[in-house]
Amino acid sequence: MGLPLFDSLSGCKINGQTVAEGQEVDASIDDRCLVCQCRGNQLTCSKKTCPVLPCPMTKQIKRPDECCPRCPQNHSFLPVPGKCLFNKSVYPEKTEFMPDRCTNCTCLNGTSVCQRHTCPILECAPEFQELDGCCPRCAVAE
Repeated sequence: MGLPLFDSLSGCKINGQTVAEGQEVDASIDDRCLVCQCRGNQLTCSKKTCPVLPCPMTKQIKRPDECCPRCPQNHSFLPVPGKCLFNKSVYPEKTEFMPDRCTNCTCLNGTSVCQRHTCPILECAPEFQELDGCCPRCAVAE
């Protein structure tokens, strides 16, 4: 998720928007589940998690302005205990998983708890950067 994250002297910036200390914002109009909060002049982003629904995925309805899908109205919401739904995958309780190279998640009490590594801003041009794991790094001249 290549979001431009910047530190600033007062608050934070994301996608050209200034975020006040302690404020929480949706990081992207394309992904309503990605939320960022400014803490200590650093932007911390995480994905909201959706409950496991009692209806089949083929029957679930997802609105463009909402993060999580819903069952049609004739189904009541019953979360499945001990399981987490993340990016259309179901994970058992206490399972650790990595949805991408920069995010570590654990299923705890039916909620996916995720931490995303924030990459430092590099002082070399993009053509001199190498991808090494999660974050790019400046290539060492040989």
